[in-house]
Amino acid sequence: KGSSVIRYVNIKVVYEHALNNDKEFVEINNKRQTLIDKKNSLMKNHHGASSGESTDEEIKQIDREMAALFADEDVVKLRIYRRIGDIIRDMARRRGIDFIFNIGDVLVYAKTELDITEDVINELNYRDDRVSPLWK
Repeated sequence: KGSSVIRYVNIKVVYEHALNNDKEFVEINNKRQTLIDKKNSLMKNHHGASSGESTDEEIKQIDREMAALFADEDVVKLRIYRRIGDIIRDMARRRGIDFIFNIGDVLVYAKTELDITEDVINELNYRDDRVSPLWK
């Protein structure tokens, strides 16, 4: 056939960009931090207080809420990971790319002009701008 078209992407950079710009993920992290602060405050005050049972129950409730947040976070991360995979496949088809490697896994060296990381981030941003807020 001839030579293959090869590009690479830094999926970690794209993934971190997507997470940091995902409203649902940011909201989950904010809720988690609020719960951590509340639990730390309860535990700090619990040592000198005699209201043991109610504080223990509050801490257990916070732990349950934290577990639910971790489950929600997993769902968001999976959604983002799948979107990135879809974008990379779409870009490969549109550009006639035969192979796209992740820079962090097996690729030891590549010319920077073959890096499509920024293109993937731009496509992710473009799709985010086009999608209604109900989808996110």
